[in-house]
Amino acid sequence: MNYHFGDNVGQDKITQYGPGSIGKVETGSREELSAVAEALRQLRQQAKPDAASADEVISYGALAEAEKAAAAGDGRATEKALKKAGTWALNQATVIGVPVAVEVLKRSLGLG
Repeated sequence: MNYHFGDNVGQDKITQYGPGSIGKVETGSREELSAVAEALRQLRQQAKPDAASADEVISYGALAEAEKAAAAGDGRATEKALKKAGTWALNQATVIGVPVAVEVLKRSLGLG
């Protein structure tokens, strides 16, 4: 799956890659960001108990910020917040098993 977050979304184009895939997003789409918001919600709910240090709490807050931005359809703000969430959030997404969150975090961090 490929993700690209652009400006706030309007009528955008999605190319699907197989059944149930989120697909490649040309400039961001409501469907894409809605799926990202849901994945980030799942991650946020399950990761909270693991945010122990001050840096982890800051990362956790950025995760919540990314979730809100994605739910609002703001791709740029989503990507910016995901960058702030950093590797702690990526590690949590991997351990917890939220593949959409893993993918968008990797892309935002320049790892995928």
